[in-house]
This record gives sequence, C-alpha cells and structure tokens, in this order.
Amino acid sequence: MIHKKVFLYSAVVLSMAGLGVGAGKSVANATETKASINYTAPKNMEYSLVGGEINGYMRVKRSDGSLEYMITHDFVDKNGSEAYCMDSEKPSPNGHTLALQGKLGDEFYRMYEAGYAKKGNLNNLPVVNTQEARYATQIVSWILSGNFKASDIVWSTPERSQEEIDRVHKAFDIIWDHVQNGKTSTDTTYDLKKVNESEDDIYYNYKFKSEANKTDGKASVSFDKEIPGMRILNKDGKEISKDNLPLNQEITIQIPKGTPTGELKITSEGDIKSVHVFKYGGDSAVQPANSLISVDDEHKTDEQKINWKLKDIVIGTTATDKADNDKVLAPDTTATVVDEVSYQNLIVGKEYTVTGKLMDKETGKVLLVDGKEVTASAKFTAKTPNGKVPVEFTFNTAGLDSKKLVAFESMSNDNKEVATHADINDEGQTVEVDKKTSKIGTTATDKADKDKTLATDQKVTVVDEVSYTGLIAGKEYTVTGTLMDKETGKPLMIDGKEVTKSAKFTAKTANGKQNVEFTFDTAGLDDKELVVFENLYFGTKVVATHADINDKGQTVKVDKKTPKIGTTATDKADKDKTLANDQKVTVNDEVAYKGLVVGKEYTVTGKLMDKETGKALLVDGKEVTGTAKFVAKTPDGKVNVEFTFNTAGLENKELVAFESVKIGEKVIATHADLNDKGQTVKVNKPETPLPQTGSENYQSKGLLGLALAGVSAFLVSAYSIIKRKNTAK
Repeated sequence: MIHKKVFLYSAVVLSMAGLGVGAGKSVANATETKASINYTAPKNMEYSLVGGEINGYMRVKRSDGSLEYMITHDFVDKNGSEAYCMDSEKPSPNGHTLALQGKLGDEFYRMYEAGYAKKGNLNNLPVVNTQEARYATQIVSWILSGNFKASDIVWSTPERSQEEIDRVHKAFDIIWDHVQNGKTSTDTTYDLKKVNESEDDIYYNYKFKSEANKTDGKASVSFDKEIPGMRILNKDGKEISKDNLPLNQEITIQIPKGTPTGELKITSEGDIKSVHVFKYGGDSAVQPANSLISVDDEHKTDEQKINWKLKDIVIGTTATDKADNDKVLAPDTTATVVDEVSYQNLIVGKEYTVTGKLMDKETGKVLLVDGKEVTASAKFTAKTPNGKVPVEFTFNTAGLDSKKLVAFESMSNDNKEVATHADINDEGQTVEVDKKTSKIGTTATDKADKDKTLATDQKVTVVDEVSYTGLIAGKEYTVTGTLMDKETGKPLMIDGKEVTKSAKFTAKTANGKQNVEFTFDTAGLDDKELVVFENLYFGTKVVATHADINDKGQTVKVDKKTPKIGTTATDKADKDKTLANDQKVTVNDEVAYKGLVVGKEYTVTGKLMDKETGKALLVDGKEVTGTAKFVAKTPDGKVNVEFTFNTAGLENKELVAFESVKIGEKVIATHADLNDKGQTVKVNKPETPLPQTGSENYQSKGLLGLALAGVSAFLVSAYSIIKRKNTAK
C-alpha cells in the first residue's frame, strides 16, 4: 500500500463552559435550528495552535485502494478549549477569526462528552497520554465531518507500535459507540402552558406553568397592554417580576375584578442555559471550525390569550319587621322595616350606596306618610364580592291597616347606578300592615281579699286584671287605666286628682293577661261604685279600649261604714258602778271597738249624760267630756276614756257615757244609748248617822283601861313561864 501523508488542518472547536444533554441530530442537519429558538453564541471565534504535529495511529483506505496516513495538530479556541479538525483539504486556523455559521447536531456533543474535551483530562479513556486521547477523538470528528467512514479505517501504521494503535483503537470504539448510541442532547425545550383559571373575591386568576427540559435559566412574559392592578404571583403566592420567572414552576396572572371586559395577549420567553456545537468559518484560506459553547437558548412561545367578562352586579332584597323579623307590621305605631339587600359581583374595596323607597302595592306608587315618601339609604364598603347590607325604613303605620308595602332598591357607585331591584310582585320585598284587631277586657277586684267590696275609710288597692287578645308577640305595650265614679260617669277624684295607673309589658303571646293596680283612700266614698276604664297603647297609639260604665267585671264598690263601738263605764277608784257623793271622782269608760283599720289614728270623744233629763251633764255650767287618741294595732280592741268631775249635788243621780269615734274629722262610729246599763254609773246617796251614848272621853277612857288590863295580864303570864324555866335548871 502507498502511505500518503495528509495534513488535515480542519478543526472542530469545543468550548467547555458546560456540558448539557439532549436529543441528537445527524451531521446532515447540523445547521438546522428551530424557528422558535434563538441562540446566544458568539458571532465570531478566534483559533490558534497550541502544540505540534501528532503522528497518525491508523490509515484511511481510499476508493482507489490507496492508504492515507492521517496526522493532526493540537489547537484551541480563544477560551483555551480543545479543538478538532474537520476539513482535510485546508490548513487549520491559526490566529484566524471565523464567523458563526450555525449549530451542529448532538453527535458532535456526544463526541466531546465521551472523548478528550478538557486539557489534561483523559476522561477515563484506555490511553496513556493526551496525544492518544486527542487522536482517538479526532478520528470521530473526521468521520462526523464526512472525511471518511469508520469502515475505511485501517488500524495499522509503521510509525506506531501495535500496542499504541490498539489503545487508540479501543478509545475510538468507546467514543464512536457513544456518538452512535448515546441519548444525550443539548437541545432545550420551553413552553408556557395554561393550567387552569379561577376567581376569588378580588381577582380573576389564570394559572400557567413554565415548562423546560432544563432547570438552569429563567423565563419572562410580555403583554400586549397594561392592565391596572394586574400582578404575577409565584407558587408561594408572592408577587414577582414578569421578567424573572422561575422555570418548571406555576405562576398566576391576576386580573383585578372590576376590570372592564377584555382580552390580554401573552407571549413568554424562556432563556435556558445549555451547550451546543457551533460551526465557525467563512475564511476560504482555512477550514471551518466548530465550537462547543455554553449559551442561553432563547425560546419564544406562541401568543396566548386570556379574557374575562365584567359580571353584572345583581341585588335582591328581603323585607321584614325589625321588631320580630316577620313580615307583618303592627298597626297605628312607629314601625321599622329592615330590607336586607343581598348583592353579588361587587368590587372589593369599593364604596357603594343602597337607596330604597317603600311602594304601595295597591297603587304602584311611592308610599306617602305625612305627605312625604318613605325612603332610606345605606353606605358601605364591599369586603367581599357577595354579601348583604341592611336598609331600614322607619315610619308610622297609622291609617295603613292591611296595606301591602314593597321595598324598591337601587345600588350606586360613584353616583352611577349599577343595579336595581324593583318588582312590585316580589314577596321577598313585601311586608303588610296588620289589621287593628287587638281587644281587651278587665276584671276589677279588691287586692286585699280578691272580692269586689272595698273597705271604707282606708287606703285600698284595686287590681284590674286586663285580659287581651290579638297582640303581637314580642312587642311592648302599655295599659293605662282610670277609676270612674259610676254615679256621675266622670273620673273619680281623690284630693282633686284623678285615680290613674299604667303598666308596661311585652306580650309573650298574642293572648294573655296583665294586672294594673290602683291604690287610693276610700275615706268619704262609702257605698260608692267605681268602674275601671282601660286603654291599651302600642307606642303612643291606642290599639284597644275597654270603657263600659255598666260592666260588672270592671266594677268594685266601697263598703258602707262598718266600724262599731260599745262602752263600759265604771268608777276608776274601785271599778264598780257607784260613785262617791260630794267629792271629785273619775269615771273610766272602756270603749270596745270593731272594724277599725290597723295603723290608722282615731279619736274617741265622750260626754256624760244625765239619764233623768236625757241631756248632757253640767257641772259648774260645763259639759263633762273626755277624749283619747290612739292608733289601732288591730281591727278590734279597747281604749279608755276618762271623765273627771265633782259629784257635789249629784246624789243618787244616774249618769250615762255617750261615745263617738272619729278618723280625722269624720265620725265613723257612735255609742249613745241612754238605757245601756254598761254605759251607766250612779252617784251614791249620803248615809244616815247612828245614835251616840256617853261622852267621847268616857268611851276613850274605857277602851284604854281595857287595853292596859290586857297588857298587864300578858306580862304576868310571861314572867311566870320564865321563872319556871329558871327553877328547873
């Protein structure tokens, strides 16, 4: 065979700023690029030799049967990375600057991935030095560049030992196998895919994911217009810049609710860090070269669109009576209708005003009370898109019995109406004023004993039990009563004032009872019939009345005067009924009473009567009288009245004590019976003297003599006894 020494100065330049992986391409497609990808490789590259000639370890069999002996040189790019030959017909660039011509396929990348790519690193190839590693790699580069086929190689050369040749052969097989069968690629992929869309209280949310087959890099998005308040969130909900989005993570584009209906066009770019083999050439004096360079693959996605529609604000209302939350208003009173306005699709943070008016369903016109429309309004700031706000209408229902009222509502924002609800037939918006149907009846009794007879001349309490029907449970009412004099038909007057009383209560049920108590003094009202008139008020309006002067149930009667007294007169000196004559005496008249009022003060007044004449006894020209004041501790009891006078000239005269009991100036009981033995005492007659014998001195002397004789006898007897005792000793 002919040995031909051919100098192959072709070069493939490899810049090992980083090795990536990807799907491979054949050398035939080496200059193809995706239309959607731009590469940031240098526009120019400078190359230079760094070592001498490397003799060949094999020969190439040409079509004419000749064997060409292959040699190469060691050279690098401006970054100092290894470079390999490509074109055997031109010299290697040395100090030349070549222009970028395109990107090569993944086979070149896998060549450097398995071969000698980094100065001094044999990359686990079965060789003993960098020349063997570089030559094995160069063979692959020649084949990929189309200089010859692997089948054209003859693994023998007289310039190398078989051992050297075998090492390079084995290294070549490893590299070539990886080039043909490896899967790694430098190609990158990127896309911005829409995940879903949703909405919350404040935003329309559009979720996307930036998908890439690499993790080193970043993404960005651009829009065809600016949306006020729009923002981008990362997967943790934090706001991020549109120019620095993370790869392989979800992002959310938020459009504020309230944004007018519209569409947004979105384009995304992914800058993916990778390495590619790029072809440099253009200088006809030298061969083209290839460099493996770390670059940013700039991907630009197709245009996407998101759109949204501004939702109409919708309101609905439910009107109720504020007092009890039902839909029936009490008649003839001040009522408050609460119209609960429910809303949807408001803009959170915006201030709204709800304005309402009450409509007369029968006429279809605005309700007028005292000539004015019944209106109400409420301002609020929306905290959520959907919610409720109350609007209250306060008015008087007098004259509106059985009338149906409908609440019409309007909502505005910045003085612009955004929603209305005005359906005259909407039951939810409707309330009705009740008919005036409340009724009362009364039953008056004496609180003391629950009968219908009041004690005379004392403070009493009349309990009027008011039974009612047709009230509204939960409402507060007032019962006001007046005592009437049945005889005159006018209010009863005590000390110049009407006897009235009232009681407030909250109806627990529609039908029930309520007591009203009247306390007054019955002095001077003996045998008088009293009638209780009652009015039932709701607020200031009368809703029921009971005023029948002939109603027995409403009537009580003051009893006739019933206190009674009896007396027992005696001589204070000896408690008999005979008075000493011709001297100063005291007659004690014990007055027994019944039916008095405990705690009241009474006065008993008496005078002595001459039974014979039936007139008042006169002593020294004056009537003989006595008085006593007392407070009754019990209804029945006794009190003493004393008459002190001189009985001179009244011998054998019978005297009778007449008594009367007063409360204040009013006599309530008397006892004046001229023939009553108990009330009667008698002045004693003077006694007739007995005849006298002898003189006073004689009698006295006789008595004295008898006394002295007795004493002498006693002394003699005593002396005899003592003497006998002494003799016995």
